[in-house]
Amino acid sequence: MKKPSLFDYATSELSQDAILCWLLEWAKHDEYKEYQKLAKELIALMYNLQEKNKISRDDVKNLIKIERQYYNIDVYFQAKIIDKTVSFIIEDKTFTSHHSNQLERYKDIVEQDEIKEDEIVPIYFKTGYIYEWDEDVVKHGYHVLNLKQWNIFLSKYAGIENDILEDYTSYIKGMLTSRDEEINKLRLGDTECFKYDYVQYEFLKQLKEKCGECIGAINTKGEPYNLYNGTSFGRPWTHYQFVKFENVYNQSSEYVFYRVDSRKDRPYLSIRQYTDEKVKDSTELKDKKLKRLKEYKFLFKAVCAESLFEFEDPLNDWSGNKESEIAVLFFNKDTNSAKELWSKWPELHNSFVDRIENHAF
Repeated sequence: MKKPSLFDYATSELSQDAILCWLLEWAKHDEYKEYQKLAKELIALMYNLQEKNKISRDDVKNLIKIERQYYNIDVYFQAKIIDKTVSFIIEDKTFTSHHSNQLERYKDIVEQDEIKEDEIVPIYFKTGYIYEWDEDVVKHGYHVLNLKQWNIFLSKYAGIENDILEDYTSYIKGMLTSRDEEINKLRLGDTECFKYDYVQYEFLKQLKEKCGECIGAINTKGEPYNLYNGTSFGRPWTHYQFVKFENVYNQSSEYVFYRVDSRKDRPYLSIRQYTDEKVKDSTELKDKKLKRLKEYKFLFKAVCAESLFEFEDPLNDWSGNKESEIAVLFFNKDTNSAKELWSKWPELHNSFVDRIENHAF
C-alpha cells in the first residue's frame, strides 16, 4: 500500500509557496551542506532563466531575506549573487493563470519600495499546463519555470533523505507523468481523456496548427488569442474561434468557433455561432441571426457531404440564443478520433472558411 503523502492533500498555490520558501531557506544554513547546495542551485536556476550570462550555485553567496505575500507577491526574496543584490519576484501558479495586471503591478512595487537592489528577476512559476496566455508573461519581463524544468531540478536531489522533499518530488513527477499519459491517450484514440481541460486545449491547439484559414483575429473577450477555455458547472470546455464579423448585430460582432465539451459524459466537437448581443429582444435581430445560422449550416453541410466523419444533429435554436450549434460530432476511437480529425478535418475547415468568406449573407 502506498504510504500517505502530505501532497495528496496540500495541492494549493499556498502549499507550493510554502515549499518554495522552505527550499530557499536552506541557503542560509552552512551546517546542512546538501540542503544548502540545493537551495543555492535553485536560486541559480531561477537567475539563469534570463537570457544573459549564466551563473553557478557557487556564485550565490547568501540569501538575504525571504517573504511570502510581500505586497501580495506570492514569494519575494533577495540574494547576494557575486557582487550584486538581486530581488526575485515569484508569481506562483498551479492550475490558474495571471490576471488583473498583477505581473506589472508586482514589478512596479519592487522597483519603488524602500528595499534596494541591483537587479530584479521576475519568475512565473507554474506547475499546471502552460497555455498560450501563460506564455505571454515574457512580454511583461517574466521568465517561465514550468513543470518539466521543475521535475528535472528536483530529481537531481533525489538522494537527500527527507520525507517532505521525497514526497514533494514524487508528487511533481506524478503530475508530469499523469499529464503526459493523458495527452498520449488523446493520440491513441481515447475519449475519456477529454475530461481534462489541458487535453481539450492540446487537441484544439494541434487542430489550429493544421487549419490555416480564419477570418478575424481576436476572440469574444477582446484578447489576442483565439484559443481559450473555461468551466460550466465544473465541467471544462475549450474554444477555438476562427471567424469574426464585426458589427453584425448593431455594434456587436458575430463569431464562429469550435467548442470541445461533453454532453451526458460524451465528449464532442461542435461548431457554434455566437454574438454578445441579446438578439431575443429584437425580432429583426433574432430573425437575422437565425437566418445566418441556417446559412452556416447549409455551407458546412455542403463541405462535409462526402466526409466519413459521423455527425449527429445539432441542438435546435428557434428563439435566437446568443450561442447556437451549427454542427456537432461526438468523439470515438474510429472515424471521429483525434488522429482522424487532425489528419482530415483541415480540408473541411479551410473549405468551410472559404465558403463563409465568399458567401453573401
